Amino acid sequence: ELLRRGEAAYAYRIGLRLATGAAVPQAVLAPLLAPVPYPEPLLPVSMRFGVDPLLLAALIRQESAFEPTAVSPAGARGLTQVMPDTGATLAQELGLTRWTPDDLFHPATSIMLGAAELARRLEQFQGQLFLALASYNAGAGAVQQWLRERPTSDPDLFAERIPYRETYAYVQRVYAGYRAYQELYSLD
Repeated sequence: ELLRRGEAAYAYRIGLRLATGAAVPQAVLAPLLAPVPYPEPLLPVSMRFGVDPLLLAALIRQESAFEPTAVSPAGARGLTQVMPDTGATLAQELGLTRWTPDDLFHPATSIMLGAAELARRLEQFQGQLFLALASYNAGAGAVQQWLRERPTSDPDLFAERIPYRETYAYVQRVYAGYRAYQELYSLD
């Protein structure tokens, strides 16, 4: 019921509590831990930018735990935790007029800008998921520096060598979430 009413953040918090408590059937728990938030903007925006909607949902889960008004200590905002300066650049590129940083708190806008940024990172790193996720979190400059310092063409090795603890954990969590979404929502 919560998911049908658009209460992904609340459903997720309940799922986390249930996961640490008594035995709960996987069929009940899985949709709470891997909800698809705001499907109306998420699905068309994912298609528009060529980003897997399940990857975008996993990113949102990690970035904000589905809280549209989330603000990070660094100042990133909204569901996809876009920095205001990045949001302004993306909004201009996408032709959004009269944009303000508070627009990042609107789910549809946050999802659109986050998807655009993720698509940009995936393109920049030739579809290499771990590199794109690391750059979404730490910045493209940091990822390029890591690749210069420790060159590798093996994405798994890159992921294991991420020197920033926060970014290492971020990539691991988003990827694990993505795999959970794929398992739950597989079309097989």
